[in-house]
Amino acid sequence: MTIQQPPYAAGGAVPPLELPYYGAPPIEAVKRVFQKYAVFTGRASRSEYWWWALASAIASGILNAIGPTVINGQSTGTSPLGGLWFFATVVPGLAVAARRLHDANLSAWFLLLVLIPVLGWIALIVMLVQRENPLGQRFDRYPGTGYLQRRSGAQQPQYPSQQQPQYPPQQQPYGSQQQPYGSQQQPQYPAQQPPYPPAPGSGPDAAPGASPGPGPGDGRP
Repeated sequence: MTIQQPPYAAGGAVPPLELPYYGAPPIEAVKRVFQKYAVFTGRASRSEYWWWALASAIASGILNAIGPTVINGQSTGTSPLGGLWFFATVVPGLAVAARRLHDANLSAWFLLLVLIPVLGWIALIVMLVQRENPLGQRFDRYPGTGYLQRRSGAQQPQYPSQQQPQYPPQQQPYGSQQQPYGSQQQPQYPAQQPPYPPAPGSGPDAAPGASPGPGPGDGRP
């Protein structure tokens, strides 16, 4: 699997402290160790750790060579200045080692291997030289899936956007369309009733005071 460098590595910009600095120069690597003095979360690149380990070893050798402690006429190889340097750097040294193990997707508890003489030291050194593993992002304080995707080189599958199916516009039933107020016309009724034949004896030729004759259905003979 080809491991791609983050975007800041290509542009030469310094990444934020929350991210490892791959290809860090010596001065920047040492400075980041002191900036994250007691930070055991996150990750550290191989260049960050090993530049710090080299600088710490050189400083310790120089300080121990200045006024070494002599016991029974023999030099112990240590000095008060070297002791001060050790106590001042033991916490950041353990912190950057823990972050280096995280970058290899290993637990920081493997630092306890240092308690096993020889074999434990060898095993710990082998772990510290491992290459970065994208899965080590799980040890970050704020892991991001986007950065994990860029580090692993994997691409998420592209899914088409879900679109709603196109339906024909629903037509309203006949007569349900609303018309503006006042546009509805009242039905036209005839002004006059249709003419009906007059009843017998009620026409204009009927005699005054004459009662209408019996109809065909009044029951009289």
